[in-house]
Amino acid sequence: MQNMQKEIEETGHKEKELFDKFMCYCANNNGALAKSIEDGKARIDELSAKLKEAGASKVQNQQDLAQHKKDRDGAAADLSEATALRDKESAEFAGTKANLESNIKAMAGAIQALEKGMGGASLLQSPVGDRLKHIAESYAFDDESDRRHLVSFLEQNGDYVPQSDQIVGILKNIMDTTVADLKAAVKDEDSAVAGFAELKKSKQEEMTVATQAVETKQTRAGELAVSVAQMTDDVEDTTHAVEEDEKFAN
Repeated sequence: MQNMQKEIEETGHKEKELFDKFMCYCANNNGALAKSIEDGKARIDELSAKLKEAGASKVQNQQDLAQHKKDRDGAAADLSEATALRDKESAEFAGTKANLESNIKAMAGAIQALEKGMGGASLLQSPVGDRLKHIAESYAFDDESDRRHLVSFLEQNGDYVPQSDQIVGILKNIMDTTVADLKAAVKDEDSAVAGFAELKKSKQEEMTVATQAVETKQTRAGELAVSVAQMTDDVEDTTHAVEEDEKFAN
């Protein structure tokens, strides 16, 4: 009986030790579980804040990307418009230059012929005759009497026909003005060419900068998309883990 009682006491003591160890394990495990739930919720809050920030960055990046594309397209449109205008002005200048040079050449030849004694009728029939007649009809004379004198001389009609030296003087005055007009036209064209070159360089630089910005924002858009997807998955996984821990804890 004494031996049996002793065994019972020893068994009870061992069971108590096991029970105490079990309670200690449960207490420690519950503490770890509570810590895991707390850390999980903190992680969810942190990720949610980062997701909100990333979402705002994504919206801003999209707006910046749209603006850079707009800037690039605007610079390209400006350059295209300026190029078309420059081409038109260049063609107009080429026509003006050719016309003025033809007039100068015709008047120089006429003056030389008149100084050698050629008459008006002969001059009109010469290679420069048509050009001289055109000048007489279209040139903006300061004194309309000069137009009448030149026309009368070329056609050799009317009550009064000017002498060749008078016509030479008229033609020299016209030629001096025409030469000055040609120089002014060339100067204006050179200025326009230089101005267009500066504008073209500026717009090309704008397009280059905008294109680089577009590429940067497109890369950033991809990075944000990946980041948002990863954080979204992380929030879902963490939320699920917390829910499971809470079920186990309860």
